[in-house]
Amino acid sequence: MAPLRWGICANGMISQDFANALSLSPENHTIVAIGARNPDKAKEFAARFGIKIVLDSCEALGSCKEVDVVYVGSLTNLHYQHARHFLQSGKHVLCEKPLTQLPEQTAELLALAKSTGRFLMVALWSRFFPAYSRLRQAVTNGELGTVRLVQANFCMPLCDFGVYLVHLASWVYGGEKPLSVTVAGHVNETGVDRSGGIILKYSNNRLASLTYSSDAGPSATATVLGDKGSANLGDLFWCATKLTLNGELIHTPSPPARPGEKFNFDESGGLLYEANHVKECLDKGLIESPVLPHSECQLIHDILAEGHRQLGVDYHNMDA
Repeated sequence: MAPLRWGICANGMISQDFANALSLSPENHTIVAIGARNPDKAKEFAARFGIKIVLDSCEALGSCKEVDVVYVGSLTNLHYQHARHFLQSGKHVLCEKPLTQLPEQTAELLALAKSTGRFLMVALWSRFFPAYSRLRQAVTNGELGTVRLVQANFCMPLCDFGVYLVHLASWVYGGEKPLSVTVAGHVNETGVDRSGGIILKYSNNRLASLTYSSDAGPSATATVLGDKGSANLGDLFWCATKLTLNGELIHTPSPPARPGEKFNFDESGGLLYEANHVKECLDKGLIESPVLPHSECQLIHDILAEGHRQLGVDYHNMDA
């Protein structure tokens, strides 16, 4: 198969890391265009990663014939409008998390992907790390017995990183809808949730206990407890390279950066895992990932929205 032709929407730090990761596998991926608001920054980005087409806006990627799929790495409040524009323009889309800030917008984008026959996936890169694959295998195979509790904490606010917490619970419990969602926390004067706890109650006496804070830490750990064993994803659970499974340490290092390059964020070489998955899906003609299906994407965003509702955070009243 020919390399997948990527367009990069926005030139921020996560887009830099994604481009850096793509460059580790030139036989599978090539970046053909960069679109950004700042032309000078876009040119710098293009020079760094050998990109030939430089566009003066993110939206211009939609009419770039050389682009197969767009990576949306723009600000969170722009994800919805950018993803919608690219789907309407006939492009496949990998969009950074969260896909949108409102569950009805998520539903709209998923329906749009289906109606246009375009691939759409939210970039929950954690799911494609080998440690996550092994964890799910252990749960499915009964190596932990019946899982009773997922415990995780992330010292960042729910708005931006709570998706990692909810995603982990959903991954362990197979995309099952919880019976109830209970959230308590603190919201600052600008309406941003600063800290809190999420309890997801599942059938058969199973729970997820998820905590987050922008006032404490740093800490980001995750443990899965069954009636016959346990698993721990270590200190960087969202980009885990280590999994302790029933006392056995399994180490799967993420790909290092190219010589002379470095990543902005921890373990960003692992972004290549999700990019490879996108290529596998497109090579098979799929419009949604079997590993992260649209139904589960909607569920995760619905749970986040319910958490915001209980905290009194309303994105309908915030500038998009």
